[in-house]
Amino acid sequence: MKTFKPKCIAETKPLSFTSYGYLLPCCWCDKRNDKVNKKEGWDKFMTPDLHLETAKVNDVLKSDVWMNFRNTLINDPENAPNTCKRYCGNSEYEEISSKII
Repeated sequence: MKTFKPKCIAETKPLSFTSYGYLLPCCWCDKRNDKVNKKEGWDKFMTPDLHLETAKVNDVLKSDVWMNFRNTLINDPENAPNTCKRYCGNSEYEEISSKII
């Protein structure tokens, strides 16, 4: 991978709260399409135990899903979601969600 600088890790892009009651790394991750969410892995962020009606934001951010996501971005960026590569990387990763619909 050429250049990859995750804005959520650098804290230059704010977290996103979905209208469904979940927290996502940023607004670019909010695909609103079940197929895309599953392929990209965003469905893992939208489970009952991570719903903000029952979970606190700090607990969500400390969950295994979030810790694994951060670890992938930092230590294994080749396996980061395509959304992250596209918006926080370079044009080499133009193949994203819209092509799988």
